[in-house]
Amino acid sequence: MDKHINKIYEKAQLALQNQEEYLAYIRAEQAELDRKAQIKYGERKGKIEVAIKLKKLGYPIKEIAEITGISVEKIREI
Repeated sequence: MDKHINKIYEKAQLALQNQEEYLAYIRAEQAELDRKAQIKYGERKGKIEVAIKLKKLGYPIKEIAEITGISVEKIREI
């Protein structure tokens, strides 16, 4: 049991020593997730703009859904 506790203690000490590196890693990971979310948002926004234009041009809603990948229900809402 003592060996197990010692290993946990050693890992905790390493984590405390490398806290700045760990925080830098977490920040980098969060930045990457944010970047991916922004790209996804931009793509989604672009598809919605295309759907709106196609709808104004009189394209059938089902075709707009096929072209953009947006659901028929969502196209009806916009």
